[in-house]
Amino acid sequence: DAAETGGYSYGVSRSTAGKSRAAGKQQTAGAIPTVGFKIGDRVKHKSFGLGKVIDLEGSGKSAVAKVRFDAGNTTRLMLRFAPLEKIS
Repeated sequence: DAAETGGYSYGVSRSTAGKSRAAGKQQTAGAIPTVGFKIGDRVKHKSFGLGKVIDLEGSGKSAVAKVRFDAGNTTRLMLRFAPLEKIS
């Protein structure tokens, strides 16, 4: 309700407002990402450099890759936005 949020609307429909992120993960559990990446792939990111895909979640527009970069940082990247290139 807009009154409960100080007059702001956050675009959450009433039908999805009560669902948790965990529930969304249960729906996509076992789904195979269709973005061309798989766990173990070596990748290159425009800003983070070289890394390795260590986990994948979701599929299609919701696909996320967890990448451990050679510099030591691990980052979750939404694949439809990330400038991620498969190198092997």
